[in-house]
Amino acid sequence: MKDLTLGAIIFFPALIWVILLGFFIWLLVRVAYRDIIFNGYFWHPNLIDLGVLFLCIYLSHKVIISLEILL
Repeated sequence: MKDLTLGAIIFFPALIWVILLGFFIWLLVRVAYRDIIFNGYFWHPNLIDLGVLFLCIYLSHKVIISLEILL
């Protein structure tokens, strides 16, 4: 596993890269569905938003594992 150390102070393990990539995927995907889920049709749109965030983190984990970036 390759880890990034910046200036021997900041340490980024593999889990941080997965969460960061998942967050940025979520930001891109959220633009497409935000108006749909916040129009009042869904009972609790924040739960849907949180679920999509976890799915994006899972997707980023699969992408990183398949590309073997951090192994």
